[in-house]
Amino acid sequence: MSFRLLPKRKYDDVKAGNFINPGRVPLAKSSRRDKPQTSSYLINQDLMDKALEASNLRQQYNPNLTIVEMAPGAGVMSTSLYNYFQPKNHILLESRDTFFDPLRKLSSQTNGRMQLIEKEGFKWNTYSELIESRILQVTRQSEAEQAVSTHRELLFAAHIPIQYYGLLFTSQVVEYLASRDWLGYYGRVRVLLWLPRSPAITILTSRGFRNRSMTAVRREAFIDTRVIVGSQSIHDGLMKRCSSKSKYSHDVPKPLIQPPDDLEFMEPLHDGHILVELTSKPLDNSLSLSLFTQVIKSLLYTSRGKLKDSLERLGAGATNLIPAIQDAGVDVELPSFCLSAEDFKTITRIYEKWPLRDPLKNDEF
Repeated sequence: MSFRLLPKRKYDDVKAGNFINPGRVPLAKSSRRDKPQTSSYLINQDLMDKALEASNLRQQYNPNLTIVEMAPGAGVMSTSLYNYFQPKNHILLESRDTFFDPLRKLSSQTNGRMQLIEKEGFKWNTYSELIESRILQVTRQSEAEQAVSTHRELLFAAHIPIQYYGLLFTSQVVEYLASRDWLGYYGRVRVLLWLPRSPAITILTSRGFRNRSMTAVRREAFIDTRVIVGSQSIHDGLMKRCSSKSKYSHDVPKPLIQPPDDLEFMEPLHDGHILVELTSKPLDNSLSLSLFTQVIKSLLYTSRGKLKDSLERLGAGATNLIPAIQDAGVDVELPSFCLSAEDFKTITRIYEKWPLRDPLKNDEF
């Protein structure tokens, strides 16, 4: 049976005014952050179609592709993804009942390839249920396969909420892809995330950024990153946060597509969204992830001074590691936030071999 493309989604059919509480996501409550979470969704299919064509991602997948899409909203991104990749299976995870009818209508036109699952994609047990019920059936890559290729049969896409849970979810996605947990269990999985401003800044800041996060270092270390859609103002805003102390190039990916700043392509709330592609790098079994995390926590968050003056935070006598760190090519005169992810990896490997290292300080990754 030949593949049938879905008709283009028109703005009048997908605008937020057509739906009841379209941005409200009923996430698990937090004792401090129990306000409703807002998850905007794409309303401009032309932008998404253009972005996918610019990405050249189609050639990275085979005919057995399964797409797992979280919080599709009115289905604009769903339509673009489906038409571009022509997947064997396309799973829609949507808990907002206001979108059920349009998504059911969309799914009914796909000869069973697209399936609406009325569950919350922001909850990790939802994915366990998909696997246990055999709705999600994907082969797992071996380490040898991961060394030469990304996963060619699994793609994850999502609209990320604007408030705290969006930041938390994005950070966990980076961690799980790096540690091969969640969908990362299957190998080098690629994810496409529409990120609001806050989580975008959190994961994209690089060496030289004063408020650089541990998530950003993990991303740089373990995740290949592209910004597919992003305005110039977002990129410029990131660069303004960079310290003059960092004399090295700043590794902020430039977007493939730069829409005008006044183009509002998200509803119900447009928050400078960008489309980011994250893909797991091959496994590095020579590096202890838990020690890597300990090194970042000790050096990145606790001092703005020079690295050589911060090493003592790894343990009494850790300054004795300075010669080995210098010999490995790391500039100990720089502040820790100006180090690259490779610098942190180098320090971790040296620290791991240090006989005076306190094993009790070894946190879980």
